[in-house]
Amino acid sequence: MLELNEASQLTPYHPVITIIIMTGYFVNDMIIVLYWNKAWGDFLPMVLHHAVGITLFPLLIWYRCAFALYCYAAITESTTPFINARWYLSSMGYKNSIVYTINGLLIALSWFIVRILGVVYMFFVAYNTYWNDLWSLPLPLSLYICFGYGVAGFLNVLWFSKIMKGVMKVLSKQKPIEKKD
Repeated sequence: MLELNEASQLTPYHPVITIIIMTGYFVNDMIIVLYWNKAWGDFLPMVLHHAVGITLFPLLIWYRCAFALYCYAAITESTTPFINARWYLSSMGYKNSIVYTINGLLIALSWFIVRILGVVYMFFVAYNTYWNDLWSLPLPLSLYICFGYGVAGFLNVLWFSKIMKGVMKVLSKQKPIEKKD
């Protein structure tokens, strides 16, 4: 099965606890998304993202598999505080502030490093390390794991393209600094 290797220095309980916490986080976030659905521009992708996580994470615990892949998926959520800060800054009327602009650039940078480059790297690690073990699991679970990571990858690229459009829009509106003689 897809267990964490000894080099990770983690017992099997660490990823299980992490999965339980993240599943709770996803359920909470899904409730917020469903409640505030009119405020979300990407309502359906958000529901898909959360639904896959909420249903896939418990299966990983049940079958005690794919912990290393899951732990990296959890790391991708480290970009969330920047997204939340963006909402707070916008709600407080700071959309034209330098803090809002810097936060937007941090969203783009962290998203690119963690959710684009990191996920591509993790895919290659997973493919080279776990691919054969993945197919030793029940076929529906193997396919659902592939589907889940495929959905996450697609949504990360979709959202990154929107983030970059926003970055380009903000940067194109910046006024050049005028020299005073």
